[in-house]
Amino acid sequence: MAEEKVSSCTACMHCGAEIKIGEDEECPGCHRNIDECIVDTSVTSSIYPM
Repeated sequence: MAEEKVSSCTACMHCGAEIKIGEDEECPGCHRNIDECIVDTSVTSSIYPM
């Protein structure tokens, strides 16, 4: 079995472009820093508990 490179992808909350976590430093769509584009679900769930 060949080793697979694990890269999780997420959608930018501004433009919806796919961001490859660990590869992209800026969003391929709106060119913001990925820290601004990625919604951290653990943070939002602590603010708005289900």
